[in-house]
Amino acid sequence: MLRRLLFLTVLILTFTLLFSGCFWQKDGEGDISDSETSGLETLQSGGMFITEDDITKAKEVVRLYIDGLENGNYDDSYNLLSLSSQKTHSLSDFKEDIKLGMPQLDLDNMNVKANDDGTILVSVNFIEDPSTAGYNLIFENENWCIVYQGGSPAMPTAIMTSDN
Repeated sequence: MLRRLLFLTVLILTFTLLFSGCFWQKDGEGDISDSETSGLETLQSGGMFITEDDITKAKEVVRLYIDGLENGNYDDSYNLLSLSSQKTHSLSDFKEDIKLGMPQLDLDNMNVKANDDGTILVSVNFIEDPSTAGYNLIFENENWCIVYQGGSPAMPTAIMTSDN
């Protein structure tokens, strides 16, 4: 009898949380925009929960990264890269690669998507173009870090491309 009561309690709590919006699972379709993150407590990704605080921190890392690139603070931006990205690209190569150019990005309108592997994708709109730039972030050493394996520092890709 106690087991049945416990089961029913858990079942009722689960449905209450699901329908009240406190527990929110993204199915991989679409992004979470700035306006959608208010009240969002958790986002499930790859078996882990990404909190609203994680989303806020990931956006701030992208903002700091882009600000550093735009203002010539390349060392600061480089320090926001993941360890594997820093192993792939030396600081001197990073500084040389940024000479490829920097698009104008709208940092006031970022969209966030939790990837199935536990990483976060932050999409930033171009100011002069309807396209977006995507920044993949991985959580390591208690911080969200930019993944830059290919592309350019301004538009990094999370996978190695043949031009690297």
